[in-house]
Amino acid sequence: MMHLVVQWNAYMTHRPRVYPLLILLGFLLFVLFLISFAPTIGGRMSSSQSAAAVVVPVILGAQAWPTPSMFMDVDFANNRAYLNGPTTIGALGIKTQRASSAWIDNTAGVWKKVPPNTLRRSDRGALIEGVRTFVALYNRDLTASVWVRTNMLVTRGIAGVDGIAHSASRIKATANNATVLQKITLPSSVRSQSAFVRRIGTGTGQLFMTMDGGAHWTDITPPNSRWAWKDIPSRTLANPKVGFKVETRGDEFGVDFVLNENGAFKTSPMEVGATPVTREQDHVTMALVPLGAHFPVPNGSVLVKFYSNQDVHSITMLSLHTAKDDDYHRVSFNGNPITAHYGMTAMNGDNNAQGFDPLRPFVKGQHTFVGAMNATGLRAVVALDGSDVRINEHANTWPPILRVAVLGGSYGHGGPICNCYLQEFAFSKNIPSDDMVKQLSSAP
Repeated sequence: MMHLVVQWNAYMTHRPRVYPLLILLGFLLFVLFLISFAPTIGGRMSSSQSAAAVVVPVILGAQAWPTPSMFMDVDFANNRAYLNGPTTIGALGIKTQRASSAWIDNTAGVWKKVPPNTLRRSDRGALIEGVRTFVALYNRDLTASVWVRTNMLVTRGIAGVDGIAHSASRIKATANNATVLQKITLPSSVRSQSAFVRRIGTGTGQLFMTMDGGAHWTDITPPNSRWAWKDIPSRTLANPKVGFKVETRGDEFGVDFVLNENGAFKTSPMEVGATPVTREQDHVTMALVPLGAHFPVPNGSVLVKFYSNQDVHSITMLSLHTAKDDDYHRVSFNGNPITAHYGMTAMNGDNNAQGFDPLRPFVKGQHTFVGAMNATGLRAVVALDGSDVRINEHANTWPPILRVAVLGGSYGHGGPICNCYLQEFAFSKNIPSDDMVKQLSSAP
């Protein structure tokens, strides 16, 4: 055994020193391999695409900004813009029409009120919603007489979701299963019910919400002392009776913005006093021609990043039109009104071409959509969130030129408003490869 150890030590002492040289040689060969194949990185063009198509470099990791190959990139979430060079969102001439005030939140969860005809923008993006009417009265002040209390102590005195002192209510059970309810007189309709709630103190009991007077209670117990926006399943009913039940005596909760609105899903809050309040629709447009940003269709591509507040059935994230109020000459990026799948629609008069992915439905949450149009090659390509591209090989109905963009909606027939945070949109006059369409749509 000692003999073997001596031999091994002798070998290690006098062995040929070739290993570092082999490692260095391997590294040099790897570098040469990367250099020789670099021109092909970024994907190959489909044989049916135009020979003039531009392949955009692949960006790994965090997405570059502005988005590669895009001559215009508007980033609402980060308050920046690019139009053949850095510019500002304010310089793009974006116009907002909304006859009422409205509210928007930021990523910290703080809500603020925005004046009429003003774009709602925060670090979450530009919030674009349809019209809604809110009917729960005194929806931040549960001490008002319209709220009927049973074994419930209600006071003001806490800051609400807007951070303003004494703007929200606090409810405390003086007995088990205490309630506070408001009856509303309305014809039968589809109703959505939501509220902001938070726990106060160290209680552990549950909090419930109803809109049928307690025939059905839904647990909305907040996880901690931070405001949580809770909703219950929508229902079709007349004369809703909305409110809360605190399960355990002594438990206390904060309540803000009790919202009962027409529609199947919740939307941003509105403050209501003695009479119902309507938040009017956001109509946000941008004239492309003065910016030199119009599409010389038939060729171009669009990227849209957005956060949907609903499981989408039929929405339009962005629509490009030949002229103001012309809904028959457009290209829309939207959800299919029947199947709820994403895609792109082109109209040139009565001619209509659609490309939708039947395997990829929209759902509530964060999305990145990319659509590329090539009328020369009679094809449209779409991808969502890194999905495989879906191709329509008969897209021969493009309008001659697109001069106006409608953000988060259309002029009418293109589909309902998106009810979403439009975070970013970008335009290119180039046709990316199918691989690049997929790559761009995978960007967070």
